[in-house]
Amino acid sequence: MLKSGGRWIDAPPEYGPKKTLYNRYVRWAAKGVWMDLFHVLAQAGGPPVEVLIDSSAVKAHRSASGGKGGEKSGDRSLARLPPCEILHGDKGYDSNAIRRQVEKDGAMPNIPPKVNRK
Repeated sequence: MLKSGGRWIDAPPEYGPKKTLYNRYVRWAAKGVWMDLFHVLAQAGGPPVEVLIDSSAVKAHRSASGGKGGEKSGDRSLARLPPCEILHGDKGYDSNAIRRQVEKDGAMPNIPPKVNRK
C-alpha cells in the first residue's frame, strides 16, 4: 500500500481479479458497509492512544479561500481531536502554537520540524 498508493493492480493475487476487487469495493461503499465497519471499529476500543493528522496542499481558485462567513483556508484547528497520548502530524502542523495546544491537552506532539524552523 505504501509503495503503490493503493492501486488495484498491486493487490495480492489471492484477493482475486482486480476488476472484482474494484466492483466489490464500490458495491460495499454504496451499501454503507465501509461506514458501518469504521463506526464499529471507532467505538470498539475507547479513546485512541495515538492520533495521526495530515495536512494537504490543494490549489484552488483565489476566491475559494473562505468567502463571507466561511472557514478560512489554512485553518488547522485541533479542537475536535479526541484525547490521546501522542499526536503524530506532518510538517504542515509545525508551529509553536499547535505544539503548545497539543501539550496543553496532555499529549506529546510528534511533528517533524520544517526546514526553516529555528
